[in-house]
Amino acid sequence: ETSASEEATPEEEEENNPLKDLIKNQYEDLEITAAVLLRRAILPGSSIPVTVAITNNGDKTIFYTQGSGVFETPQALRTQFDGLQVVLPKDHLGIATMDFVTKELAPGESLEFVVNVLAIEPNEQFASYTYETYNEDEIYIADMEWPDLQEKYPDLTAAAAGSYTGTVNFLYTLPAEDGAADPFSGATGYAQAEVTIGVTE
Repeated sequence: ETSASEEATPEEEEENNPLKDLIKNQYEDLEITAAVLLRRAILPGSSIPVTVAITNNGDKTIFYTQGSGVFETPQALRTQFDGLQVVLPKDHLGIATMDFVTKELAPGESLEFVVNVLAIEPNEQFASYTYETYNEDEIYIADMEWPDLQEKYPDLTAAAAGSYTGTVNFLYTLPAEDGAADPFSGATGYAQAEVTIGVTE
């Protein structure tokens, strides 16, 4: 049980919010969708891949942070879920290279990624568990069966049946009106897609 003293205050949560100071839909021609394409029931403890598609339908090139050169899933993609555990992308778990990559999304171009969510209650130790299973057992935690995961980490709790809503956010830098862009100045806006996951008993 998490005591009240350990929970983040609203001020701390706001300070840690990656969307803080960014403009939602600053570039209105950027389309983002997020969908769960599973054709089976989602049971407590199960792994849920969320497919994310991003398309530049406008006439401007935007920039986004890929992060380390070994990353396929960009740092610019941020997933937030109330009541379920978001999993770090698999390609973020290896040895990060020092090269910092910024990419561009030109008019007409599209991106597609998969982010993983587990039907378990959020756990503050989960990130360290994710690194541990990858480095020691060479298993991506989202690929583990729930009974095995629960046996390895008894403090993890399956989510209760119900409907859970989350957001997938894509952070980007929009060039200035004169066309100049400093991709390293940080994101200026974000596009957001909402996704609902139904967990059944």
